[in-house]
Amino acid sequence: HHHQLLQILKFTRTQRETAVREVEREIQDTGDNSLTADDFSHDEVKTIFDGLCKVVKSTLQTELQHISHCNAVLVKQLFVQAENHGVSITADTSTLENKTVLDQVAELEKDLSAAALKKAPPLTNKAPLAAMGGG
Repeated sequence: HHHQLLQILKFTRTQRETAVREVEREIQDTGDNSLTADDFSHDEVKTIFDGLCKVVKSTLQTELQHISHCNAVLVKQLFVQAENHGVSITADTSTLENKTVLDQVAELEKDLSAAALKKAPPLTNKAPLAAMGGG
């Protein structure tokens, strides 16, 4: 399970980075397209920021919805696989906002990022995963 969790973390990190890049691109485009004069009136600045806010909100909604749908597909795959093997599983959604568990996942992702930067072999420390009930 450890390797699979690492693969999921890599995928979700890539999705998150894509969403951030998209927002950055939208902000840059707004700047490039709107900030062509040296002086702006208060109303012009407000109009630019209102437009930027709408674009960022729309982009975030789209990107976060995509990430959410990807996660739902993953969970569905796991449920189907379990059912195909005669196992009935449930999801405890109350743990999805458990700060301790989320911190453990964040630490695992941080370790994964550090290992990637060092081009080290795959992580062998399963302590965060074991604490989450996996591994």
